Amino acid sequence: MTGTKPKPMKRCVSCEYLFDAKEWICPKCGFAPNVRSGFPTFVDAAGDFEPPEFHQAVFDEIMKVEAHNFW
Repeated sequence: MTGTKPKPMKRCVSCEYLFDAKEWICPKCGFAPNVRSGFPTFVDAAGDFEPPEFHQAVFDEIMKVEAHNFW
């Protein structure tokens, strides 16, 4: 197997079928992910959410730790 490149492999997130294709359209079930800014996204529409809010106490603790970090 020396000198051969492995083929790119994709797994359908709907039916888990493995396939090798340029497009992300599953040849078995026809599933195709949504596209955002030209890239396929595997997060459904319900995944469009704002990150959870942190409590101010969390930020206060992070600031204390960062004050002593040499980075």
